[in-house]
Amino acid sequence: MESTIVVAALAGVPLLLSLLLRVGSVHMLLSVFVGEVLASRLGDDAAWIFENLFSADAAGKFVRLFLFFLPVLLTLIFLRKKLPGKAMLTQFLPLLAVSVMTAMLALEYVPGGVRAGFYSSEVGSILQQAGDVFVAGTAVFVLISTWFSARKAHHGHGKH
Repeated sequence: MESTIVVAALAGVPLLLSLLLRVGSVHMLLSVFVGEVLASRLGDDAAWIFENLFSADAAGKFVRLFLFFLPVLLTLIFLRKKLPGKAMLTQFLPLLAVSVMTAMLALEYVPGGVRAGFYSSEVGSILQQAGDVFVAGTAVFVLISTWFSARKAHHGHGKH
């Protein structure tokens, strides 16, 4: 039960903030992918430095989680209110998919008990087995929704 609440928060908070701050799904997707690269490629070194500087043995997971969410947080801050309110209607489903994907990827960086607890549930088991397909599907879905919702350039021939 506790692990389900954590996973719901990992998905719900980015979804809620991106909707309230009007940040597009393609920007959120990119920031999640950048966070994944930072956490997976720099996480071990950053955790080692942090643990040696502050003598904190369990800090490694939290440093990786911080690296994962740092680009998401910065995207929410710097790109807030860049989309008009009407555009958020077409962004809801892509943002929902990105938020679920965010929680799935972030699970790798949370403490093992939370991850194991969630994966032992029925929904967690399905998401664990279909994780790679879901990530790829989310990326393609956001890309296609971006193609079809992009504003067309105005090529008016009227007076200036």
